[in-house]
Amino acid sequence: MFAKQISLLASFALSGLAMFALLRRWTKDELAALVGGVIFAFAPWRLSELGHMHLLIVYYLPLLLLFADRFFEGGRTRDLLAFTAALALQMLASYYLAYQAVAAAVATLAAAWWARRGAVPTARYAAVAGAIAVAGVGLAVVSVPYLRLAQSGATPDPTDAGILSAGSLSTWKAYLWRDVPRFVSVNPFVGPVVVGLAAAAWLPARSRPAIAPVWGRWVLLLLVVAGHAVALGPLTWTLAGFSVPAPYQVLSTIVPGFWAMRMPLRFVFLVSFASSGLAGLGLARINGYLRWPTLRALAAGVVLIGLWRAYVPPVDLPVVTVPVGNEIPPVYRWLGEHGEGAPVLEIPFRGGLGYFETRYAYFSTYHWLPLLNGPSGHAAPPSVAVVSALLDQIPDRAALESLVRMTGLRWVLLHRDPFPGKEARRWMLLQGDPGVRVAGEFGTDLLLELGLPVSAEWQSRLAWSGNPETTFAGTALAPLPRPAGSVNLRVLSAPRMLWPRQLGELRVQFENPGPLPWPGVAVDPSRLVVLSGTWEREDGSPGPRPVTVRLANDVPVGESVTLRVPLQAPRRESAYYLSLALAQQDVGPIGDPVRVRIDVRPPPRRSGGPAGAGP
Repeated sequence: MFAKQISLLASFALSGLAMFALLRRWTKDELAALVGGVIFAFAPWRLSELGHMHLLIVYYLPLLLLFADRFFEGGRTRDLLAFTAALALQMLASYYLAYQAVAAAVATLAAAWWARRGAVPTARYAAVAGAIAVAGVGLAVVSVPYLRLAQSGATPDPTDAGILSAGSLSTWKAYLWRDVPRFVSVNPFVGPVVVGLAAAAWLPARSRPAIAPVWGRWVLLLLVVAGHAVALGPLTWTLAGFSVPAPYQVLSTIVPGFWAMRMPLRFVFLVSFASSGLAGLGLARINGYLRWPTLRALAAGVVLIGLWRAYVPPVDLPVVTVPVGNEIPPVYRWLGEHGEGAPVLEIPFRGGLGYFETRYAYFSTYHWLPLLNGPSGHAAPPSVAVVSALLDQIPDRAALESLVRMTGLRWVLLHRDPFPGKEARRWMLLQGDPGVRVAGEFGTDLLLELGLPVSAEWQSRLAWSGNPETTFAGTALAPLPRPAGSVNLRVLSAPRMLWPRQLGELRVQFENPGPLPWPGVAVDPSRLVVLSGTWEREDGSPGPRPVTVRLANDVPVGESVTLRVPLQAPRRESAYYLSLALAQQDVGPIGDPVRVRIDVRPPPRRSGGPAGAGP
């Protein structure tokens, strides 16, 4: 943890120093180089990506231009080796940064050749091209395991690229005025101060030698344009009646692996890098018009104050203390000593999202047991939906047995601090059941040990990403015929009133009248029987998105099933009807629906205070 924090802080300092070194070589103006380094080191996008440390390692980008410039000028082998090393290390930091580093290297090569053609031996350009190829081969070699996963279908399909792109924003506002919606996790803000300084880079030189190589400004401008164009994402423009795909779509088709860049907006990193360099060049140009060093220092100070006002976030960044050493909860050390390599589940379970899952992953480094929890930057794999559906039905015995068969689960850690939530209380109802025992209590943490049968076949099915013909239990995944009788769907219990966005649950019961068993548990949801719920306001207008609940088991003919239906109340106050019906996915409804009325009303006000937020 300490090493991670040191690396995180060092990324800011090293990014600033690298940009300072580049601009100092180009401008011979240390104040301008300092300002450019500060802009690059503390660009707002870095604060929005603090949780992705690998994306903060951008300090090799300025070094690419620095060592390329030195090699073109002097032809020294050490500069070529340094360029190759900087490119390779930048490419290994992240695939996003790999593509941006290649873009910077290729743009540098092309712009330098265009500006210095005839003045630099052709062999030097060929050497830089060879260095780019060598670094690319190195990246290809370390990418082989990822490519194998992609071929097996184990990596997610980046279907959210259109949402996480600059094309979904008012882009010019986002660059200038922090006009970024809350759902966007990358802040592309550059700011009017930086834009103004970048424009000043094109002022004519006055009373000083020309600043920076001719190609330097052009390559930075090219990178601004290229980074923005790719960040627009999968757009299509219509020109003169023809559909023209945006650069992102073209690159996804012709560049290996580029299709996996599910957040095109991250290519604004290139815009930030290049605009930082142009801002430093612009300040150097302005300083050329100021004869006295005091005025130059004053100009740099004014710019830094403007940057401070623009870049400091309007709210404090939250700081969370992470336990280490003797502060680690003792249950994790116990699991490390007695867990015997068996899987662990921690409750509350959030399906790969949020603070709890991140803490579970961190604490797992103290026991190194397989963990059913854990955070993910991608959409959760289909197997998580299967596990979540079974967890929703606990303390149902059939759901528990299916969960253990497919995961090998042995340890269940219930967090009851400061008191057990609904999810933990449902697990506590299992105490004393056959195959369930209390392994120990550790303060407010309760550890359960499960001793139920495990199925190797079920475990392999859970890990397989193909489309099986049967469920885990062997029921055919085929269209069902018309029911032989009524499914008798009825509501056993339901809340009459909920607060906006309050969590609640209802219970329903139904039966399979035949003639075939219903498929209930499989990784692929196609052709599974599910319970679906549709919200409708009292005036007949549609409510929020539907509720879909999977079954905990296949349903044999003649069997009656009681199903728990977790739900969240709509955020708009109104009277709602929740229409519940059984259906086979991709086939059609099974039986008649039932409706239940749920009023969504404001929470009661506490005496002498504002309305409460919920129980």
